[in-house]
Amino acid sequence: MKMKFFLHVFFVVYFFVGFCLGDGLGQENCCVGAYNATSNKNYHMISLLPGIIPCCEKNAKAALASNDLALAAKCQLALAYFDVEKGEYSRAFDRLFTVKDKLDTSNNIQFTHLADLHNLLGIIYDRQGYSNLALESYENAIRIYSNLGSSTGQVLLNQANLVKVLAEHGKYERAIALGEAVRTKTVSVPPEDGKGQILATVQNNLGYAKNCRGLGLLSDMRDRSASASCKEAMELFKLNLRIAINIGREEYLTTLVSYIGAASSAGQLDESLRHARLTEPKAEDNILLSAAFFSQRSIIEAKSGNHEAAMPDILKACRILGLTPLGDDSLGRVANPFPAFGSITDTARIRLTALQNKGAVLLLHFKRQGGIEHLEKSLLAYEQAVELYNALQNDLFDDAAVVNLRIQQHTVYPNAARAAALLYTQAVKTTPTTRQMYWEKAFRYAEQGRGFALRQRVRDVIAEQNINYRSFYQQEKDLRDSMFQYRRNRGKYSLVEAKQREIWEFRESLRTSSDPAAREYYRLAYDHAVPTLQELQQDLIGDDTTVFIEYVWAAPQPFALWATRKGYGLVQLDIPNGDVFWDMVKAFQRKQLQSYLAPDANVRKIYDILLGSVLNDVQAQTKAKTDRLKLVIAADNLLRLIPFEALVIKDGRESKDEQPYYVVKKHVVGYQYSAALWRLQTAQQTEQKKKTPKPRIASFVNIADATDGCGGIRDTLPLLGAFSTDTLPALAKKQGIEVEVCDTAQVSDFRREGPVVDVAHFCMHGCLNPENPEETYLSFAPDSGSSGKVSITYLLNNMPQMRAQLAVFGNCNTASQGNTEHDDHEGGQKGEGLIALHWAMSAAGCPNTIATLNEVKDESAALLLRFFFQHLLEKKPADEALSLAKRDYLNKAKNPNLDKYTRHWANFICIGPPYQIK
Repeated sequence: MKMKFFLHVFFVVYFFVGFCLGDGLGQENCCVGAYNATSNKNYHMISLLPGIIPCCEKNAKAALASNDLALAAKCQLALAYFDVEKGEYSRAFDRLFTVKDKLDTSNNIQFTHLADLHNLLGIIYDRQGYSNLALESYENAIRIYSNLGSSTGQVLLNQANLVKVLAEHGKYERAIALGEAVRTKTVSVPPEDGKGQILATVQNNLGYAKNCRGLGLLSDMRDRSASASCKEAMELFKLNLRIAINIGREEYLTTLVSYIGAASSAGQLDESLRHARLTEPKAEDNILLSAAFFSQRSIIEAKSGNHEAAMPDILKACRILGLTPLGDDSLGRVANPFPAFGSITDTARIRLTALQNKGAVLLLHFKRQGGIEHLEKSLLAYEQAVELYNALQNDLFDDAAVVNLRIQQHTVYPNAARAAALLYTQAVKTTPTTRQMYWEKAFRYAEQGRGFALRQRVRDVIAEQNINYRSFYQQEKDLRDSMFQYRRNRGKYSLVEAKQREIWEFRESLRTSSDPAAREYYRLAYDHAVPTLQELQQDLIGDDTTVFIEYVWAAPQPFALWATRKGYGLVQLDIPNGDVFWDMVKAFQRKQLQSYLAPDANVRKIYDILLGSVLNDVQAQTKAKTDRLKLVIAADNLLRLIPFEALVIKDGRESKDEQPYYVVKKHVVGYQYSAALWRLQTAQQTEQKKKTPKPRIASFVNIADATDGCGGIRDTLPLLGAFSTDTLPALAKKQGIEVEVCDTAQVSDFRREGPVVDVAHFCMHGCLNPENPEETYLSFAPDSGSSGKVSITYLLNNMPQMRAQLAVFGNCNTASQGNTEHDDHEGGQKGEGLIALHWAMSAAGCPNTIATLNEVKDESAALLLRFFFQHLLEKKPADEALSLAKRDYLNKAKNPNLDKYTRHWANFICIGPPYQIK
């Protein structure tokens, strides 16, 4: 503490001398000193001299006029740091962009200031929730510092900041690896290079990454791994508590909130409670931190059974956050959810957390003491969180920001769905209308929680193609594009806010318009509508044999919603231990789809839990027969990575057959991202079929991988190649359909044919990138303009809209995002699903795909695809054609000792509304 006092005295004397000197050196010193101090986060020292800000502003203006850019940069950086600490981001942006494009990159001093500027931009973007731009800014700063050979401290501090942003992107393992490396390197940093600041920052951000990973695992019911990760986070926050005590009360309270949350998630409830009761926020504390503290403490008190302490705390948090009470202890709506349009502010995030904690507190109270009113109020709080969440998503300007928000707040929808599901089960003795209302609410929130970014991309395709919507879509696109450019490249942040307000006003004009097309476009784009039960039964469920099943992974009680033409229901899945269940699922995926092993007893158990229980309920509720059904499955979490048709109803002994009685032998199985997307894409297919007099098929073939990145694979695919170039055209010709064969296909062939064919077949290597799924790619032959890699990013950004209604992948890993042993990508990105090649194809405009879960085997894949195309060309829907092909394969494969193993036929799945040749 003595050292802190002497530092105060030093800076006061330093600035006092600077001011006393008047113009010249003293004037320069006020900027230089402020720059040095703010770079070391010594804001409290600067506040001792209230004249420092006017001094810096005066000298910034003079330095710009005299073209002294190094001094101007120091002045503007120092002032921008002050603005950021006060939350005045608009002013900070304006200051930074006055010098950003003027700095000379050949001048090392100015280039260093440019790195500092990118670092500060990263901080601002991060605080506002634009973590994709924060990521870009931090990496720019690191690159510049590295090129300059700058001191280790500067590079490490940027990397420490990067750890948090990577975690916000869901890249937990990469964030943790970077954080651990920075922490190790910081030991050798001299104190004068900011060792203390770097260590505190990296420990905090590393703790944040480990806690985020733990919370994600906790929501997946993998309690063992979650607890371990949160314990590691807890220890890091505990180390920082000691540092924060010597920095200031606000830093201490920030770290304390993180610590008590991590301790609670780690199962250390007593430790969490002890620290939660240690201190109370004071009036002078940051109001958002105070709200976060009370919100966090409320849920911990509720977990301990102390409802009397939990309720006052959560109500304090809500009042601080401006949540208007509706009476009693309910929370009400948010009158003004956004202090500034378009930014995911800390206020909005903490409001979301408070509403979720309110729902959880009431739910825990219901479980302990009963009282249906507590459960109803719990649902109300979760519904208000959903309302705020939907508004936030509408206000974001790009898909990356939406995905990042979903990663951080992915439990909003499952929690709301679970509360409604519990009310459905409690409403057994109420009227059928009341039960249906709760079923529809559970269904609505489950649906809204799935694939928002993908739905928005698909509706963009629909809107651009539909003459009634095209002008509205173009207006919106122009507004968002211009706002993005202002955000990224322009100097006036106020223009960004103006554009955001313009978008908001445009949206309101659509909602209130007298033009039915405008209102319909608003519904399509902004109101998060999902199908009602009636629409599901009438529009999407084709006949009495179709069963739609949607799985909702809501810890601690996952459930399945089902609907047929004549009924609906909800089944609580019997999963007493999530860790054990996921181990079973991963073993099934690994043993059956990646190795030559016969199904074991666990495969039958998985069937009983996931499908058997649901089909038994269907039969009990509707009295319908459950043989020969068409199952339409909307999976969730890691369930997206298993083929339900390969689950075992009876093993070989029970069925008195040489083979197990697989689901595919009895039922047709297809998959959907969600019912909402299914409905959008079905309408898209209907419109496209009206425009297509005769179906066209293109076969893109490149049997040798000539790129790096497929793990050194150089294998050719002779049998798949022969099928794609010879057999497929011969099969199609019998039905009077021509196939355009692109042998040794290049990207230019795909760009030419992809947008104009109805069915696109791919025979080439699919190269998975589990560390960065967006760079997973199809391996075309290289040409003069490209390496041959058609990645997910390329498909999203460079492909013209595809007319194709079906994409058939004869490639490895086209419905996979990563290794199932790898924590980051087991269940995909929370709220968006698997960011894989089949997802990108849907986003590019192709609604139906035949995709692969693992590596493709040449001989078996060629045989299965031959059966599939035979049935498809005979005008069977794609899901039925694939199920029939699998039955043919099991019945007709020449080598029963090898070829009938699950990995050879279950690898291919049908996703999206099934395409059918007219």
